[in-house]
This record gives sequence, structure tokens and C-alpha cells, in this order.
Amino acid sequence: MSVSRGKLQKVAELSAKIFDQVYNPTNVRTGNKILSKRLKGPSIKQYYGNPDVLKFKHMKTLYPDMKFTDPDEEYRLSMVELRKRRGKGTPAKAKAPSDKKKKK
Repeated sequence: MSVSRGKLQKVAELSAKIFDQVYNPTNVRTGNKILSKRLKGPSIKQYYGNPDVLKFKHMKTLYPDMKFTDPDEEYRLSMVELRKRRGKGTPAKAKAPSDKKKKK
């Protein structure tokens, strides 16, 4: 009770049409797997945000006479000051040229 190959192909073709799939009886590489995926462009664009939105840095340059305070920058500066007091700050630059260093 085997079903003929022609009928199986017709059933596969009809099934592909019903379920909105691609019918490819010869198994040729068509690239439909990649073409049917959602586009990545809009999600990547959304990740980086809208470039037209004014940032704090731009507000300071547009209105230099206004005294804007950036809470994040204030916090960062206070943490740098705390680290300096504990001796964890950046090391001081060498004032003399490198001739004082010992040669190996």
C-alpha cells in the first residue's frame, strides 16, 4: 500500500502552499532561510538611539552662559577625589626626561 511518488509531491506542494512555505522538490539552495528572517537593521538602529536627541554635552556648548550640572559627572569627580585621598589616584607624570631611568 505504498503511495506513488507523484502524489506525495503534489501533497508536499499543496502543504507548502497552505502553510506559506517554499516548495523546493529538487533541494536547490535558494537562500530562503536567510531571506525569510527578520531584518536586523531597525533593531540595530534602535539600539544606538535617536541621533537627533540633544545630549547634556550639546546643551552645555549651545548655552555656555547657563550653569548646567551633570549629576553623573559630579558623581564621577567625587569618586576620583575620594580615590586620590586614599592614594588610589592616577600616578604623577615624570617631570624629567627618561635619562634618569637606569639602562639595562
